[in-house]
Amino acid sequence: MVETSPQEVLLNHGRWIGASDFAKLIANKRNVSERQARIDIRKAYENKEIKKHVFWDRTVIYGLDEFGPPTNETSTANFTNSQVENVRKALEESRCELAFFREPSVKEVAYRVGKIPEVVKPILYALAPETGWKEPDNNAERDAKDAINIAGWLLLREKGEQNYELEALLNQKLNKASKDTLRRAQAIRRNCPNLIPKVALDDIVWPEETKMRWHQVFGTAPPVSRPSSGVGIAFPRRKNE
Repeated sequence: MVETSPQEVLLNHGRWIGASDFAKLIANKRNVSERQARIDIRKAYENKEIKKHVFWDRTVIYGLDEFGPPTNETSTANFTNSQVENVRKALEESRCELAFFREPSVKEVAYRVGKIPEVVKPILYALAPETGWKEPDNNAERDAKDAINIAGWLLLREKGEQNYELEALLNQKLNKASKDTLRRAQAIRRNCPNLIPKVALDDIVWPEETKMRWHQVFGTAPPVSRPSSGVGIAFPRRKNE
């Protein structure tokens, strides 16, 4: 067996590898073009020296019997950089279009990429630990309402207004909010300042544009404004009281 044959290269690699990465690895080992490397890979496969597996999303990987069965986890790790970046860009554009009120669905991202959902889905899930993306669920409207309101609280803090009771109420709301809600609220604060509600101790007022955007995103009437009052909060006494 030639030391830099596809079979030997795979053996040294020790696990399944995507077609593109495999060609680059062989080209580097043998100092040949990637085109020649692909020819060598095809010959090795035809001679049954190596194994090939094609996933449902058309991702191709190569390996050996001793590597065990290929998995979808391997598949998601072997998309090209351009595929990953296209999905990443489409995800952020879709989030912006939805005003960060909720996450876009697989179908919405796929439509923007111009690919079928079956191709885009594994890439979205592979990027999820980095991007925080998840499929929208039945709590999407509740989470969006919380994020919009917290965006208002964050803006109030940035203004630096000295109000003891408001600060205490803000800290309570931030402590109760999930990481996902805080991330969404911060995105609304950065990217959609015109949609941020006005917060006072006894009320939260949504701009009309926020209500209109809510209807566009969810197809439902916006939630009824409720007082933001600190009823039930035990405010510590000031020193001079």
